[in-house]
Amino acid sequence: RSSDLDSTQGLLGVAKIKPDLLFAFGSAGSSGLKDAVSFSDDDGQYILYPVGRQIAIRHVETTEIYFIKQQNNVDRMTAVSVAPNRRYFAVCEMLALSPVAQVSVYEMKAPNFKRVRVLQYYESISKEFISVGFSSDAKFIVCLTGGPDYAVVVWDWYKNKPIASYTLNCPVNRISFNPGDAHQLCTTGPNHFRLWRVQESTLKPFPAFTNLKDKHFTDHAWTDDERIIGTCLEGEIYIVEQCVVKQIIDAGLQEKGIPIHTVKTFSKGFIVGGDDGLLALWERAEESELDGATLFDFNRLWHAGRSSAVTALSMSHTEDVLACSFKSNDIGICSLSNMYLNSEAELQFKFISTGFHAGPVTGLDVCMHRPLFVTCCRDDGTVRIWNYATKTCELARKFVGDAPLSVAFHPSGYYLVVGFVDKLRVFHILHEELRLYREVGIKNAKDIKFSNGGHLFCASSGKQLTIFNSYTLDMVAILRGHANTIKDFTWSDGDKSLISVGLDGAMYEWKVEGFKRVRESVLRTSEYFCSTVTPNGTVITAGLDQGKPMIRQILENDEIRDFSAGGSRIVQLCTTPYFHRDQICFAATHAGSLRLYPSPLLSSNCDEYNIHSGAVTKLRLSVDGRYLFTCGEDGCIFIFEMRGLDLGRNGAVMMRSKRANQDFLDESTPDES
Repeated sequence: RSSDLDSTQGLLGVAKIKPDLLFAFGSAGSSGLKDAVSFSDDDGQYILYPVGRQIAIRHVETTEIYFIKQQNNVDRMTAVSVAPNRRYFAVCEMLALSPVAQVSVYEMKAPNFKRVRVLQYYESISKEFISVGFSSDAKFIVCLTGGPDYAVVVWDWYKNKPIASYTLNCPVNRISFNPGDAHQLCTTGPNHFRLWRVQESTLKPFPAFTNLKDKHFTDHAWTDDERIIGTCLEGEIYIVEQCVVKQIIDAGLQEKGIPIHTVKTFSKGFIVGGDDGLLALWERAEESELDGATLFDFNRLWHAGRSSAVTALSMSHTEDVLACSFKSNDIGICSLSNMYLNSEAELQFKFISTGFHAGPVTGLDVCMHRPLFVTCCRDDGTVRIWNYATKTCELARKFVGDAPLSVAFHPSGYYLVVGFVDKLRVFHILHEELRLYREVGIKNAKDIKFSNGGHLFCASSGKQLTIFNSYTLDMVAILRGHANTIKDFTWSDGDKSLISVGLDGAMYEWKVEGFKRVRESVLRTSEYFCSTVTPNGTVITAGLDQGKPMIRQILENDEIRDFSAGGSRIVQLCTTPYFHRDQICFAATHAGSLRLYPSPLLSSNCDEYNIHSGAVTKLRLSVDGRYLFTCGEDGCIFIFEMRGLDLGRNGAVMMRSKRANQDFLDESTPDES
């Protein structure tokens, strides 16, 4: 399901044009956010998880998805919790310009997911909540702020009434209600594991646990009979009952020296998740076996299929489906049904969209003739090809020891150029693999782009551009002239020229015929980060001028018009195709927002939408201008449909031609198998 986004200003001249959020790939597993995945329904069919600055609720088997957008003043989300009755969920929010910790409560009712309460706490030095939890009847909410004070506040949230607060003044990472007593709380953290009583508008500590060792406690969870399971970074598990440590478990992950990061209890026992994608399950000991020292017996240890730390666990109400969030941003779903039928059954995970990027997305390109786009990530070493029509990942390849820096899609959609530290590599796209075709000796190519016709491609490396013939891979030209790093370059609509900009404040236009420099604009007080060119030849650039963010328009007669970019640097630009009646300049910022300016620029007025949690790294449009793609440092990818754009008569003809061309390509392409 698509989601309408609200802009912060709403000043765009063409008011009917609006980005409609269609889909997202990614999660917040690597951000350290608490409870990065939770089931949102009793049947285990939908999961709730943060992605960028949105909350996604997605079906685990299909691509059905809802988005709950955060308010425009929200800088990032810091914790999420779903009520035990799954009627509400809470999102802790770090506000951009307000000295207050905030939590918003939403109604778990599709499709609107109405925000029903906003709770704010002004008494803490910290301005963010790092942990949140509901009481078992969902009547109360408890929140924990970050350091240095680590303050606790308990609300009767429906009445927006705080009923208790207390300052711990020691590092704590998790707080929760006793499911059988809403006036009892538990906290864990480094060398900290305590029980508290909500009493007389404050918290009163229970006696310190007996037999408790100083450990770095990472998480805890309550069982139905009010025992507490505490997990440690050292791999040990502590079972506490009535302030007494009843059992210390040092088997399973501790035997392998694996830290434990999260724990989830259920009626038959509990599951813990640790480093290297390892999970372990303990079951309640049989009544006849209880000897006062053994409350839980080890059942199994298994690998999730990802060599990344498990950061969050959630279980469906029926206890037959387990969801895991990983530090690699992946989300895995595991069916536990076979385990109940056969204790020796192997447990396997199915990963949402076959996996996400584990770090900043460094490369993005969109295919011209097929509904595909490609991304790459240096941190996880992967190149992924996505289908934006079916909203699936069609192919993924991991490069071990040789991380990709950039990527470009040939317009035909049947081969890629990928930039690595030591060289460029050209790959044929087969049914289930990328097959290496040729290598080209260009180092550290931070950006690669095919010409619109596909007969040439250009790679930027440092201060020079290198042009290649796409079919013979012969070097055609080397373009030099920049005094500092080239940050962006753009082919003109008819491939007659190439525009480059760099940190030296220079904009150069190179004529493709002969590759001579035919135009330049150099302002040494400026630094350019990105550029685009309009159908009439106007160059739009963005960057810094005397240290201040700006967006600049350089007309064909070299007249320069500057406009303020506010407090955020614009790092990516693109414009709608020439055949659109409504010409729009899309801009992405280092703060993670998307802006829409009328083109040509008339003022600083724009519509702005908060999308990513971190800087946008790449911004691209589909060839018809209907779909917009953004990637960010948060590892997330967003797909938008531009609502209200008028293709015009030429655009409609082009779309019919594109569909006919695609049908021909699909019919004439031989079976790769």
